[in-house]
Amino acid sequence: MDFALSEEQQMFLDMFRDFAQQEVAPLAEELDRKERSPLETIKKAAALDLLGIVLPEQYGGMNAGFLPYGLLMEELGKACLSTAVTINAHCTTAMLISAGGSEEQKKRLIPALAKGERIAAYAIAEPDAGSDLSAIATTARPDGDGFVLNGRKSFVVNGDIADVLVVLARTEAGPPGAFVVEKGRAGLVIGWRNKQMGLRGASGCNLFFDDCRVPAHDRLGGESGDGAAAIRRVWPFSRLGLSFACLGIAERGLADSLEFAKNRQQFGGPVAMKQTIQGFLGDMATQIESLRGLAYRTAWAMEQNKASERDVAMLKLLAGQAATWVINKALQIHGGMGYIKSFHIERLYRDVRAMTILEGTTETQRVTVAVEILKPVGVQITL
Repeated sequence: MDFALSEEQQMFLDMFRDFAQQEVAPLAEELDRKERSPLETIKKAAALDLLGIVLPEQYGGMNAGFLPYGLLMEELGKACLSTAVTINAHCTTAMLISAGGSEEQKKRLIPALAKGERIAAYAIAEPDAGSDLSAIATTARPDGDGFVLNGRKSFVVNGDIADVLVVLARTEAGPPGAFVVEKGRAGLVIGWRNKQMGLRGASGCNLFFDDCRVPAHDRLGGESGDGAAAIRRVWPFSRLGLSFACLGIAERGLADSLEFAKNRQQFGGPVAMKQTIQGFLGDMATQIESLRGLAYRTAWAMEQNKASERDVAMLKLLAGQAATWVINKALQIHGGMGYIKSFHIERLYRDVRAMTILEGTTETQRVTVAVEILKPVGVQITL
């Protein structure tokens, strides 16, 4: 199986790398320091059609495939993990509408999202509900020709800057619904951004719905559309994006560590000459290439419609663990300098810690893999 990039994919990669280094990296420290979203970067990405890489062409997308999208996330992850998470949330919401929306909803919403004219977010998590969609408490009560939403959502990336929200809510009968709630709608209250340890440029936001009325035509898939099923269909896409972003930040950690180890003088020579540091660097490179192989394979499988739930769970599991381990070793190589804000390793360390939590924790991914590998030996587990 050959995962060498095609000429077109290499052109994409070159463009993504230039964009990330010229437009994204210079803002990374400021976003972290000021705890603000990269609005200007989203607009610049849209101008290059980067927000529509996987979206259907008939709605303004490029339909270029999952691997090019992963390559974009990898380069963004190298430059600024907050920006990668922000753009991934926007693109995942557009994919959610594409996967679960009606033709009218797709035509009305996706082109503006692909062009960056509107920013999107999806609101699923609550104080007492995360990966368990059956535990959500936000409700959608039928009322005349629409629904009335009440409840609270938390950890909503882009929640405070979004023009379009897709909100998961319980209904009185049938499956949960995914409802499009546009900015400015009465009853939608934008709460505070979380004060986070890392990913401060992509801080989760709290949203409140107080008798927020939405028209029936703003339920994805019609009046009986299954919002939970639509979300489960796009989770692999979101997890793929975050996994490639993990690959990117891990590569950044290794590159910075190589440069530091070459130049840092201790005990009569560069620390790169010390076997302990060499061991760290060798293990870091191995972790990165293992992650790259699984990421490319999973993207390929998704493009062939052959990726299983286990495949995506394994990738997300490895990505979070490998990236966290690599950045931890990068900080260790930098020693005391890695622990102070003068060196950006400190920011990478804080940022990467979230990657074993976002879009399904490490523990959740482990259980998913275990359930799938137990089936062939006759052990059935219901989650």
